[in-house]
Amino acid sequence: MTAVVFFDPATGVISECATGPIEWAQVDGRPFVEVPEFRPDWDATHIVVDGHVTRKPKD
Repeated sequence: MTAVVFFDPATGVISECATGPIEWAQVDGRPFVEVPEFRPDWDATHIVVDGHVTRKPKD
């Protein structure tokens, strides 16, 4: 099983975190990054930047 984070490439906003076969993520069509593990603290305070999940900068 592989953990992935689907995201909007324009904003980095995470739309979904999922686990499953990597082929499932590849055929989905949405941009994603593979992550070593799912972290339950990834929420609206996190985005994807340069292929990494990171905390959003404060306004």
